Amino acid sequence: MKNKINIARRLTKYQTVIADTLRDIYGHQADFDHWLAEIFALVTAAIDQRPAYLLDLDQVRETRDQDWYLRPDMLAYMCYVDRFAGDFNGVEKKIPYLKDLGVSYLHLLSALKPRAGHNDGGFAIADYYAVNPRYGTMDDLVKLTRVLQANNISPCIDFVFNHTAMDHEWARKAAAGERRYRDFYYFFDDEKTVQDYEANLAQVLPETAPGNFTYIEAAKSWVWTTFYPYQWDLNYRNPAVFMEMVKVMLFLANRGIEVFRLDATAYLWKEKGTNCLNLPKTHKLLQAFRAVMSLAAPAVCLKAEAIVGARYISKYLGDPAGNRPECQLSYHNALMAALWDSLATGQVTRMSAMLKSLPRNPPATSWITYLRCHDEVGWGALTDDQGAPWAASNDDLQKLNDFYEGKCDHSFARGQSFQVSSTHSFHGTTGTLASLAGLEAAMAAGNNRDITMALRRINLLYKVIFSFGGIPLIYMGEELGLFNDYDYNRDDPERDGRWLHRPALATTVRGGEIFSALAEMARLRKRQQLLHANVPTVIIDSGNIHVFSFIRKSEAGTLLVLANFSPEPQPLNSVWLGKHDLARPLIELFTDTAYDLAQGVMLAPYQGMWLQAQE
Repeated sequence: MKNKINIARRLTKYQTVIADTLRDIYGHQADFDHWLAEIFALVTAAIDQRPAYLLDLDQVRETRDQDWYLRPDMLAYMCYVDRFAGDFNGVEKKIPYLKDLGVSYLHLLSALKPRAGHNDGGFAIADYYAVNPRYGTMDDLVKLTRVLQANNISPCIDFVFNHTAMDHEWARKAAAGERRYRDFYYFFDDEKTVQDYEANLAQVLPETAPGNFTYIEAAKSWVWTTFYPYQWDLNYRNPAVFMEMVKVMLFLANRGIEVFRLDATAYLWKEKGTNCLNLPKTHKLLQAFRAVMSLAAPAVCLKAEAIVGARYISKYLGDPAGNRPECQLSYHNALMAALWDSLATGQVTRMSAMLKSLPRNPPATSWITYLRCHDEVGWGALTDDQGAPWAASNDDLQKLNDFYEGKCDHSFARGQSFQVSSTHSFHGTTGTLASLAGLEAAMAAGNNRDITMALRRINLLYKVIFSFGGIPLIYMGEELGLFNDYDYNRDDPERDGRWLHRPALATTVRGGEIFSALAEMARLRKRQQLLHANVPTVIIDSGNIHVFSFIRKSEAGTLLVLANFSPEPQPLNSVWLGKHDLARPLIELFTDTAYDLAQGVMLAPYQGMWLQAQE
């Protein structure tokens, strides 16, 4: 009975929101009212088909557990199923491993069925209603989600909704000339139209897949392909596309998926004469998806993968007042890139200025904070299309590429450049966390001092993302210090450079040390209510260009985070500390050491500190 009452309340709350938002996008369609009725019929059917245990989870999260994804006990882990544990059943067997690390959120990469052959690491989806056959069956996935939930781990998968594989049924029918499905994509018979669009578009993969369009001989037309030629962009101007993708999301939500990573979010809407990124209708679409899921499955969380400039990323969480909510979570790619920038330069000026410039997040939203993922480090996040003072130049980006490729005499890193060309400003770097942070080079040389410094760098980076605000994410293998896989294309020469940092999970010499440090950090984080995402993160000037600093402050107290990005000891003077009302004693939480801030603080090389004020 409670569930029926809650569903009725949700319908009252969201019916008008859904209708108004979709009318803004599709209201010009002659059959809009009929189409809208079909959307609500889809939602009603999905609620009717939702398993009882998920309806119960909806009720809990809608009433007494609304902040579940904001709490400090949240820790995410991202993995390729086959490289982590073989298949879905193998993942189930590794749940104790994840729990020992403190994981409460598991992102399963490439879970849905991709096209055979080259498939962009599983992101060219051939069937949204089937899983990757290497991992098992849909029943196996459902079984895994049940076991994960029983262990308080929220399952996440990728929702690839900007494009499908060219092998998808819709694409095959479109190529064969079926009008209904041709309108699911962007087909152009006139090359001049293609060139007009292309003139304003950046290239995501200029070296391995240049351009944004592919000529399809069978269709005698060009089709929009932002990423690889076998990934055809969906046409959201067609309301049938929105309806089909809603249907898919509802289906997967009813299989126990709690978090959807919305892939390539910024690219959804296309308009001639623009760069087709971050457009208003893209945000309208996200508002519509969010409202539909809030009605049908409020236990579900949407996570934006919007790898765009710093000034745009928070917009994917909705408007500042929270009146038009979009995703509950968004990847903080700007923080990720800035951390690597600061590690290379030893200075935090750009990172601090950039993060200060960002608006405060809307209510009940937060970040995914991370150091590495299955994609490259995208240096474009450090640029700005409106010329902000903190923005990096192309020369700065090239220097970062050179540093992380190990081309500089003072570099500790062992990475590779990705999609860098002389005619495009897109820069990226591939490599695992341990290899980029210097552990690979130090271990190869057998230099104990360098090994210690590399481990300090890793620890420093994690102390920042575990305390900055949001859900920290561990990419598979980071907890064991995995190095680059230089044989990544031995069996498949056409694999792109991102496979360098996609090695299979394996034991390592220093793995236990890193794992233990992260597990302890997760335990400490879990106990700190000041690390709840609702507690604002305020970037402050440390008075030292090498030390990143921020404060988390609420009625529960004050937490000061200090991070020295220099290989040399760095002092913070008492005058600076006094400016921020921090003159009273603080306790460093990792060492339980008291600091009299009236005497100043000396940070060791690459030291991170969590200092809690004693109220």
